[in-house]
Amino acid sequence: MGPELAGHYRACLPVIRGALAEYSFSAVPELLARPGRAGLAGTDWSVLRYYLDRPGKLLRPYLAMLALQAAGRAPEEFRPLLWMLEVMESATVMLDDALDSSPRRRGARAAQLVYGPRAAAAAMAVFHLCLGVPDHPALPLGSRQRLHLHELMNSYYFRACRGHLSEPLLAEAQGPVTMAAYLDNVRDRISILSFAGPLGAAAVCAGLPRARQAEFCALGETLGAAYHLRGDMLNLFPEDPSWGKLPGDDFLAGKATFLTSAALARLKRDDPRAADSVLSGKPSRSALQRAIRAARDCGAVEETEASIASLNARALRLVAELSLPRASRALFLRLPLYLSARRTK
Repeated sequence: MGPELAGHYRACLPVIRGALAEYSFSAVPELLARPGRAGLAGTDWSVLRYYLDRPGKLLRPYLAMLALQAAGRAPEEFRPLLWMLEVMESATVMLDDALDSSPRRRGARAAQLVYGPRAAAAAMAVFHLCLGVPDHPALPLGSRQRLHLHELMNSYYFRACRGHLSEPLLAEAQGPVTMAAYLDNVRDRISILSFAGPLGAAAVCAGLPRARQAEFCALGETLGAAYHLRGDMLNLFPEDPSWGKLPGDDFLAGKATFLTSAALARLKRDDPRAADSVLSGKPSRSALQRAIRAARDCGAVEETEASIASLNARALRLVAELSLPRASRALFLRLPLYLSARRTK
């Protein structure tokens, strides 16, 4: 993160942390009182504090603040939105950790190792709960804006569900998955939080016209795809112990990414026994090492890096096409390289 972006990010953190402190529990009773939420009353909401007390980079609320400021709005007025974006992100990584059997997150044991099934149950309940945030009385929105925010979040929620439901089809595909097919699935799965949802929701809350809302959503989707591809690289080849992943983690988790698909196609050709071991879900150490080598040797790493560069170039073009104040434009232009850079957990 360059010094200008880093300085702005640090200046925004107190607002985000204040929103988390203010709404992490006060918002839950208010949202639970809404129609259709009675079934969530038995959820152990204290589980969320396990990750919220050790927050990650707070990128989703930060991106929303960037968009709100670019539209001339004070982010402090939209604290429930900032809270929603971060609590949904914490719920997402909590669920991902349970599905992937990740050992660590944010410097401590992963939630499912501490709370067992209650972690995944709380994570799923959060999404249902947060669908009521557009109606939160503290959000300074008119009725039409609230309706538009509902439409946006529900459409991305549907896309995320569609992406997760179709993800197994990638693993069953005959032959390696193409980058185009993989990115189509990724854009669906991550849209609600990385990063179309945060930028789009902020554009709605700022009262921007529909056409400009779509421009912010397109930028967020492009940034999110590059961010996700970098995460795939780090999940196979972690460069920092704080990432909380073992080398070849996506093979161990049975993930069908572009990298794992290409590597397994090469391994099936060159070493079928090792490929069968990896596909069993409990590969021998030597088979896992061969799979990791195959991922490096088959050209998929280079294609992934080229796709990240292409997505970054598109993001820069999208920023250039946005009507932004000069200071906001400078910050947005620094986002692509930062978000797709190597990172820790």
